[in-house]
Amino acid sequence: MLHNRAVIRQVGLVALCEAACVAVMLLVYAVIGRFSLPVLWGGLLGGVLAALDFLFLSIAVTRAADRAEATGEAAKAKLSIQSSSAARLLLMALILIGALKLELCDPIAAVLPLLFPRPCIMLFEFFRKDGKTAQ
Repeated sequence: MLHNRAVIRQVGLVALCEAACVAVMLLVYAVIGRFSLPVLWGGLLGGVLAALDFLFLSIAVTRAADRAEATGEAAKAKLSIQSSSAARLLLMALILIGALKLELCDPIAAVLPLLFPRPCIMLFEFFRKDGKTAQ
């Protein structure tokens, strides 16, 4: 599945960065006097969903790349990644909508962590020392 050390390392780094970003977000909520239990639950839910989304994205891309390399069918690999992306997005939307309908979490605190992985990845790529591009 995730047999490439670089992929496993990247997933771990993004998860750690996501946790740090959520902690900073919760600190900002506390500083501006808006921290509450729904904000905490929203931050935790959004952070977990974002980290899991990146993990499952990595698994899907790794599997598709391995399959494309073995069979030479790049079009099927691309379709596999696209369908996986749509399924992950739908599942995340259903979980968030359910949590918001049940009023378990703050909507902004739940959605904001979903935006954190991209800046984390950009930050890691900016400070990459080996000069290689991500695989």
